[in-house]
Amino acid sequence: MTEASRKERILGVAERLFAHYGPGKTTIADIARACGIGVGSVYLDFSSKEAILAALSQKKVSSVASRMKAAAPADRPTPERLVAMLEARVVALFELAESAQHGCDLVRCGGARGESHGFGVEVRAVLVHELDLGVRTGRLRPLDPAEAAELIEVAFAALSPPALFQRDRAEAIETARRLADLIVNGLGSR
Repeated sequence: MTEASRKERILGVAERLFAHYGPGKTTIADIARACGIGVGSVYLDFSSKEAILAALSQKKVSSVASRMKAAAPADRPTPERLVAMLEARVVALFELAESAQHGCDLVRCGGARGESHGFGVEVRAVLVHELDLGVRTGRLRPLDPAEAAELIEVAFAALSPPALFQRDRAEAIETARRLADLIVNGLGSR
């Protein structure tokens, strides 16, 4: 087994075990055993169980970013695209969380387990790109796209894991759409 394939195997097995048993009840030894490798081999690729969780979380954030891009058709104005992207983010997070018994443990946005420190690098980059495009085309007022993305991130903190999963899905999606609409109208060209 090559180093890259071992790492992918570890991530795949860990994701399955974490989703079924939860990160708290899954050990590095469980992951190694299910992979058919020694515990020391897991530590060649990951320094801890938290490092495995972080890698899995990053994969999930990437899938959320992809869903956001797909939700924003190029032929729509920037404000509509931003609202669709932010709503799609919440839908994607719920779908990931609902995909397994412990799915919400795998859709952290960053930080230690149970904490949320934002959207994640790829999701933030998607927003910065869209905001920059809106400014350059005159569909948004002049603003710093990175700063605006950070402010949107703060506004959406209650719609990020783990707090997001304390809400009813339909209510959270409607709140996301309404909040995004409010933010985007505040960013509109004057």
